[in-house]
Amino acid sequence: MSDARLRPVGDADWPALLELANHSVVHVPGAGSQEAWHENRRQFDTATGVQRQLVAEDRHTGALLGYLAVESNLPGEFRLFLVIPSSRLSALGELLYARAVELLRALGARRVWFTEYAGDEPLLAFIRARGFTESRRFVLPEGPEAVTLVKDLPRRGAAGRTRDIS
Repeated sequence: MSDARLRPVGDADWPALLELANHSVVHVPGAGSQEAWHENRRQFDTATGVQRQLVAEDRHTGALLGYLAVESNLPGEFRLFLVIPSSRLSALGELLYARAVELLRALGARRVWFTEYAGDEPLLAFIRARGFTESRRFVLPEGPEAVTLVKDLPRRGAAGRTRDIS
């Protein structure tokens, strides 16, 4: 997506990120407000964990189009966040996902997991198409079902070859 550029999240982005998060799940029954998700991203303790956050913005207008984050409190295990309206998944989703993979490799990730509302079929299909497999389903306190998918990441072996991690 040539009209989008990626940059780190800034303090002024948070109101627009909440709006983007709410907009990205309007098609999901029972999703409700994303305020708790929003506050959890803002309050992540970087003194005890690792967090990298980027936004995709329109090069011309500066409007926020998408968000990605990777977070970890355990060595080698990272959680992936992608916030993208379904209408932008094909192009913008690929840009954000590719950048997330770069971040994860640079951070030494061996496994990545992704949790989303079970009713968000477009985003779940996007994630599954990139090799993630379902590991569990559960009901959130506010009612909707969620699904967690995981993926082991290849890492460099001897002589620079990549190998899958078991």
